[in-house]
Amino acid sequence: MFIASKINQPQNLQSLVSRPRLAAALQHTDATKLILVCGPAGYSKTSTIMQWSNQQPNLAWYALDKFDDDPYRFASYLIQTIYNSSQQACEKTLQMLQQRSFANLTTLITQLLDEIGQSQVPLTLVLDDYHCITQPEIHQAMKLLIKYMPTNWKVAITSRNRPPLSLSSLRLKQQLIEIHPEMLAFDLKEVTAFFALRLNFEVSSQSLRDLKNKVEGWPSALQLVALTAKNPEHFLQCAEQIAKSQHAHLWDYLEDEVFAPLTDDEQQLLLDIAPLKQVDAEMVNHLTGRNDGQQVLEKMETDGLFLVARDVQKQWFSFHALFKGFLLHEKAKCPQRQHDDLKIAKIWLQRDMPIYALPHVLYTQDKQLVTDLLLQAGWLIFHEGEVSGLDLCFDLLGDAFLNHPQLVLLKAWMYQVRHQNDQVQPLLTQARNWFQRHKITIPAELSAKFEALEAQVAISQGKVDDALLKANRAMAQLNEGDSHTRLAAQSVIGEAFHCQGQLAAAYKQQENVRQSALRHQQYQTAAWAMYQQVEILYAQAEKDAAEQLLGQLEQLIKSHHLDQLPLYTFALHFKALLAYQHYQFEQAQALSEQALEVASAYGDKWLLFCYSLQAKIALERGDDSASHQLIERIEHLLHNKQYHSDWVANANYARIKYWRSKGDHCALAQWLASAPEPASAFNRFDQCHWRNRIRAMMQLGQLSQAQSLCREIIKDARRCQLHVDINRNHILLASICVQMGDKDAAKASVITALEASLFTGLTTCFIRHGQPLLPLMDELQQQPSVTKAVKHKISELLDLAQYQAKEDLITPFEANKVSEILDHPQVPSLVKNIPLTSREWQVLGFIHHGYTNDKISKTMDVAPTTVKSHIRNLYQKLGLSGREEAINLSNQLLSLAY
Repeated sequence: MFIASKINQPQNLQSLVSRPRLAAALQHTDATKLILVCGPAGYSKTSTIMQWSNQQPNLAWYALDKFDDDPYRFASYLIQTIYNSSQQACEKTLQMLQQRSFANLTTLITQLLDEIGQSQVPLTLVLDDYHCITQPEIHQAMKLLIKYMPTNWKVAITSRNRPPLSLSSLRLKQQLIEIHPEMLAFDLKEVTAFFALRLNFEVSSQSLRDLKNKVEGWPSALQLVALTAKNPEHFLQCAEQIAKSQHAHLWDYLEDEVFAPLTDDEQQLLLDIAPLKQVDAEMVNHLTGRNDGQQVLEKMETDGLFLVARDVQKQWFSFHALFKGFLLHEKAKCPQRQHDDLKIAKIWLQRDMPIYALPHVLYTQDKQLVTDLLLQAGWLIFHEGEVSGLDLCFDLLGDAFLNHPQLVLLKAWMYQVRHQNDQVQPLLTQARNWFQRHKITIPAELSAKFEALEAQVAISQGKVDDALLKANRAMAQLNEGDSHTRLAAQSVIGEAFHCQGQLAAAYKQQENVRQSALRHQQYQTAAWAMYQQVEILYAQAEKDAAEQLLGQLEQLIKSHHLDQLPLYTFALHFKALLAYQHYQFEQAQALSEQALEVASAYGDKWLLFCYSLQAKIALERGDDSASHQLIERIEHLLHNKQYHSDWVANANYARIKYWRSKGDHCALAQWLASAPEPASAFNRFDQCHWRNRIRAMMQLGQLSQAQSLCREIIKDARRCQLHVDINRNHILLASICVQMGDKDAAKASVITALEASLFTGLTTCFIRHGQPLLPLMDELQQQPSVTKAVKHKISELLDLAQYQAKEDLITPFEANKVSEILDHPQVPSLVKNIPLTSREWQVLGFIHHGYTNDKISKTMDVAPTTVKSHIRNLYQKLGLSGREEAINLSNQLLSLAY
């Protein structure tokens, strides 16, 4: 008796997600003999091969179970499904099987191969769940079948492990297609499509991204969330439970499908290594007393036990996060967990691997062991970026860490690396009082380390001279072997050179710091030195070199797990600013939000830089509401916190841009009267401070003072070779000259700025800050004295600005006309009672002119999506159904203003 469903293809599941990347990977050639889809339980192996097999002719399907691990039973189902699907091409073999007139399975397969040798019928044989097979006789027979079957036959196998079917030979002959668990795991696009098909409510893209990352794309976990979640709030709760492997259904599934079928020894081994973040053969041998740890780990990987090799050499392995959570749940039933973690911690410490020991030391809650770990390897853990783990250590110790000056210094540096320098001084004051009260003496060498730390705090606060003094004094007292503190002091000296405008000396100093820090595996120090170099290169108009180094910096940060430290936000901000400068507002917004996500964990002080950029983006998009809210937040932060000069300069730029958009001369005048004036303009942030003052002066009509000041900062920028700032300043100077009516001086500055931009790469600054310059550039393009390269640059700028010399691009709804319309007694009540924003009036004017959405986008220098948003809001507010009604209304309104 046959179970029919075992040799019939299952019905397609409803709402299967299309997976083009897997379909592409499964594209086979005539040479392909075997397609192997291999992965742990719940990785959609069957559904993947089902989707693929729908396109295959003459499909023979065989769903295996544990009872099929018998040669005769296996042969019975195999030959029957082939017979059914091959137009009865193996009738003699089927008769031999039924009569049991064959010596062994190999004999039967030989008869099959002989019978089908001349078959013209193509066939695809699917063996689903082949991991159920352990009998060598069956494996040997399948190797024979795959090797000698007709060229128009294919075998597709799904399995939790890699079957012993001469895979290496097939791979070398390019007769094998392999689909690994990493490929089966859902990517973000597939996760989004999956939930779109299964949920009747919307979930944010960020929530889907977080879930996908936490479950590592495991399809069964996604299915469990889809089956359980009832609404958006419940979805988040379910996702969190499953991501932490705290869901009973998940435990039941892993228990039944993965854990229970294992032997007692296999189960115990899994529980022994479950607490480990990463495991290698030596740790397995230490914990279990075996000597075959490597073979054990590789077998668990091939057996589909959710163990993943983390390097090509297969030295280190780790569990899938959800299976690890399940194992820890099982292990929690055993009262020995704390003792086991103590044992594991001591093994890691004996192996001189404190990073791996850290979580187990913490689990023991042994204060003495924690103290010993910090004294022995606290700095190594710090340099590896495991600052959150160190936080937990200090939380456990309470005030006891104050008994060890070395640990005080470590905690102070933890504050500093997060740029929480306002926490450093109170900690040092508390420590000094503690040392005095408990008569703890500080050696001279350690005092020098504290002074180097204070130098770092001083440079963070913009106290350049104080920082230099302390850094040099620390260097004179430090031992040559103290690489960390010496590098910190050298980095401060490099930053001081940067602030003083000595860019060549600053770059060289930071290069020395970078190389030495990498040699000593002090990756945070190396990353900060690299970021300083990126800024220097960009200031010197070495844009390509700056972006290349920025890419290396990001790679360093991610490879050493520093991407959750504030350090990472500097790289993200720099990329966001570059995107903003090139009118790539969507990208700039996304990068800024990513930085905000990292920074928000370290207090609201870190939000200023993010808000400043987001306010500028909102202003460019004409989003009055968002820009107003962001400026209010900036004002609040500036009022309550002290910031580095660079951050203040960026925040003030956003504020001035906002006040100028609102025509708020009072706010501009108050700021100009109260804002401190830098002593010089020898670095990019002091240059930005001065340009902010110049922009305010221009808006207030103080053109002579603005022109004089602009020429002064150009001199300072030239002295320090700040080429990008020179370029920006000449654009600003040209704009001032236009307002003053000095056309010749304006043209001279425009030419200088254009020539400089050929090297700096600045483009949109000419448009963002210099709309009045466009007619001048149009004239310059006609002059024979202007070089070909500059003319090409002018064409690029005029195209970008959609400039047309004879066309009036000004909207008819100027501020004075809008006021006149709103004050008119015949204005429609809808227009009067539901106020439009300035951008919405502007868009209405462009619609009145007959502009397309694309032309409005280019004219306003905003994204097409932003234009659509303005038009949608405009229509909703005014009750309009389309452009024709908008044009009729605009004609009616304009008639009221004349």
